[in-house]
Amino acid sequence: MSVKYKRRLGGFLVLIVTIIFCISNYIFAADIQQFSAEMITRAGDKTQNSKVYVSDKKMRNDMAGNIMILRLDKNVMWMIVPSDKMCMEQSLDTKMIPKTSKSIEGEVERVSLGKEMVSGTQAEKFKVTYQGPNQQQTMFQWLTVSGFPIKMEAIDGSWGVEYRNISLGPQADSLFEIPEGFQKVSMPSFGSGSGKPSLQDIMSQVDE
Repeated sequence: MSVKYKRRLGGFLVLIVTIIFCISNYIFAADIQQFSAEMITRAGDKTQNSKVYVSDKKMRNDMAGNIMILRLDKNVMWMIVPSDKMCMEQSLDTKMIPKTSKSIEGEVERVSLGKEMVSGTQAEKFKVTYQGPNQQQTMFQWLTVSGFPIKMEAIDGSWGVEYRNISLGPQADSLFEIPEGFQKVSMPSFGSGSGKPSLQDIMSQVDE
C-alpha cells in the first residue's frame, strides 16, 4: 500500500475514531427514533460535516467521500471507499458502545442551565458529570423538548457534536449494506500489530 494511500486512509480512520467516541454515548439507544440528519463533529480545531442515518442497531455516516456503517446486529464496522469500490471490515466490540441516550453512562449528576436555541430548535442545556474510566468527567448536553440529544460538547471545548436538519422516520435498509460489486479487503496495519489500530498508531502514520 502506498504512503499516499495509507495517509488518506489514516485520515479517514481518524474521523471514524472521533465520531465513534463522540456519538457512542447515545446513538444506539432504545429510545432514539430512526432518523437522518446533518452531523457536525469537532475535535480540537478540526471540524467535519457529514450525513448520518440511524435505524435501530444500524448507523451510517457519509463523510469526505467515504462511508462508515456500524452494524451492532452483526458486531461489525464497514469502512467503504466508493472511489475504489472497496470495503474494509472491522470487528466491533459492543462493550465499547454504551446503550444510553439522554442519560450518559456512569452519570452521577445532572444540572439544568436553562433554555437555549440550537440551530433554530429550542433545547434545554445541562451540565452532566459522569464517571469516566479513571476519574469523573463533565460535559454539556442539549436536549430538545422530546428528549433528543441535539448537541453535546466537552466542558473544555475540545470536542463537540451537533445535529442539524433532523428528519425523523424510517430509513431504507439498503443504506446499511455493502454496495454490490465492492471488494472486501483486510484492514491495513498501522503499527500496533494487533489488527485493530489505535488512534495513536493511526496518527503516527498520518503525520509521517
